[in-house]
Amino acid sequence: MKVVIYLLLLSIGSGVVAQKCNTGGVYSAQFGRCYQYFTAPAQFEFAEEQCNLLGGHLAS
Repeated sequence: MKVVIYLLLLSIGSGVVAQKCNTGGVYSAQFGRCYQYFTAPAQFEFAEEQCNLLGGHLAS
């Protein structure tokens, strides 16, 4: 089975400002989104599910 290390995890909707990112989130002015970094190894499906629980999607 393929294991991914998900680094760019949480991609939240457009128009989010830096102050609106979750704790630990990083705002990208280039893409107008917040990203949260995780370094834990996980299967793709599990990583995407965890992103969904946080209101985002796995970044690729």
